[in-house]
Amino acid sequence: QVCFSAPLGTLPPSVVEVPAVVVEGSLDGSAWSEIPFRYAPYKPDRAPRRTAPHQPRLDWQMWFAALGSYQHNPWFLHLAYKILLGNSTALDLLDVSEYPFRQGPPRFVRAWLYHYDFTRLDTPWARRNPTVQIINATAGPERDLWWTRKRVKEY
Repeated sequence: QVCFSAPLGTLPPSVVEVPAVVVEGSLDGSAWSEIPFRYAPYKPDRAPRRTAPHQPRLDWQMWFAALGSYQHNPWFLHLAYKILLGNSTALDLLDVSEYPFRQGPPRFVRAWLYHYDFTRLDTPWARRNPTVQIINATAGPERDLWWTRKRVKEY
């Protein structure tokens, strides 16, 4: 019989990067705005949203899409097409309060794969991981950051 245990706090800190597809729209092909989903990771200063017991199907599908490519997720192309049309049924699945194209649909849509990770408070445990962003919870603009994110590639 094998038993593994370690005193609390001695295990190495981990990075839990969450892959996410970030969709952007543009009216002119130069200025791009993110198209937010209700529950998926978004801008670093937006707190994660909890949904229990509701299951946000589109946001859940977006997470699976981030694990592959659009070629394996034909529904994603259909969603992008519906966004370009300004289809109200599709837009209702998005975060309509933050939707940047209320006056009319974008002319262009693109998508990027990002990796998100939670920010950490300044603790000895967090300082042991050189790749995480440590924030000061009492001062500075970084105290409002929930996530760090890095663009990985075009989706």
